[in-house]
Amino acid sequence: MDRSQFFTCARWAFMAAALLAGAALMSLLSGTLPPPVSLGCLGLSIVLCLPAAFFARVERRLGHDRWERYLLLLVAILLPMGLFGFGGALWTDRAASLDRDVTVNVFVILALVATALLATRPMSIVGATIGLWSGAALDQGSLIALGLLSIGGLTGLLLAISQVRNTSAQAQQRAQDERQQRRAEELLREYEQTGQGWFWETDRQGRITYISETVAELMGTSASLLEESPSRACSNLPAPARRRSEPCCSTSARGRPSMNWA
Repeated sequence: MDRSQFFTCARWAFMAAALLAGAALMSLLSGTLPPPVSLGCLGLSIVLCLPAAFFARVERRLGHDRWERYLLLLVAILLPMGLFGFGGALWTDRAASLDRDVTVNVFVILALVATALLATRPMSIVGATIGLWSGAALDQGSLIALGLLSIGGLTGLLLAISQVRNTSAQAQQRAQDERQQRRAEELLREYEQTGQGWFWETDRQGRITYISETVAELMGTSASLLEESPSRACSNLPAPARRRSEPCCSTSARGRPSMNWA
């Protein structure tokens, strides 16, 4: 199944390292440590990212059409990003030496890391981004910021849902095409194996790229040895077989690859 239909993935566990590195960078640049509430939020956000492989297994057991998957999206992705956003914003408010620009840049980097880890999962990417910035907006207590984030998040989710549906429809169409192609190949193989007909294929230079094993046996050789041979090698067929297959021994006048059958 197409992985874009799932919200979680095992490699999301690497986000824990990214969050830890982001917090360490903020501490190094500001020369401060996060206050207790911020420390708790930052630590919990890191811990929630670690069991990503477990969350991914649970989601795959649930399937892609169960509503419980949205709880996994909330707990595994949106919640840890929101906790980090809230903790980082609160830390920035409490520490005078922690410049707001530093926090914003760290958030941007973390959003990019999350996008890379959640590649081809648009709903998860939107959720991670909304969680990170909503946590920061919640600390500021700005209704305008929260409103704008809600509008942007809703728009992003609608677009993500549309993309997931389109991707799913394309995957189903590809699977159907592949099934039809396999069935057609099986029918040709069965027809060939019954001995009622045989096939060969030539390239632009008129060399044989495929030939039925039954024909090779009539010529006293194997199909692998005949491959790359000129198509005139068919003239070595025994007379009865050659008369039966004469229509097959004509190559394309335009030099295009052709499939021939008896």
